[in-house]
Amino acid sequence: PNFVDPDSSRRYQWNYVASISSPFPRHTEMGRVDYSPRKNVTWNFRGSYNVGTQSSPWGYWSNGSINYPLPPAIYRRPTASVAVRNTLVLAPTLFNEITVGAARNKNSYDLENPSAFTRAGTGIDIPEQWNPGLNPRGLLPNMSFSGVANYARPSVANVLPYKDSEVLFTMADNISKVYKKHTVKAG
Repeated sequence: PNFVDPDSSRRYQWNYVASISSPFPRHTEMGRVDYSPRKNVTWNFRGSYNVGTQSSPWGYWSNGSINYPLPPAIYRRPTASVAVRNTLVLAPTLFNEITVGAARNKNSYDLENPSAFTRAGTGIDIPEQWNPGLNPRGLLPNMSFSGVANYARPSVANVLPYKDSEVLFTMADNISKVYKKHTVKAG
């Protein structure tokens, strides 16, 4: 990137073209067990675990306004879910179906190499922040410049590292009736 060029006369002179993909390998494990204790009752139990890690060099909210390839932001998203479903045939043309499930989703965003976004890592020598205690890793603050063509924007999201987690519960209970050539479902 231009702003670390050791020759100050070339500091804002160069442009470049970059085409970097954002890999997102994923791994999923799934399982299902069906059980039918009687002719008119069916149970099934299913579970899944999915983990994916995306490496994003730019263009994602966690990268801030970066416009050149620095070490990417890493987005990890492991999820797990379970569900139980029961189907009960009440009559040849009437059945009830209930599904209960839970899912957990965890998200974490961080920089692959946080030291690359510090004053020392970028070579940008700017004054300390008003309250350095709010930035224990010493990341560069968000910044922009006006009147400078093609300036590099070494800013990342202020919230990194970021983590969140959520648990979702779902339930659906439906009854279905077949009447002649029609099916009516309510739930």
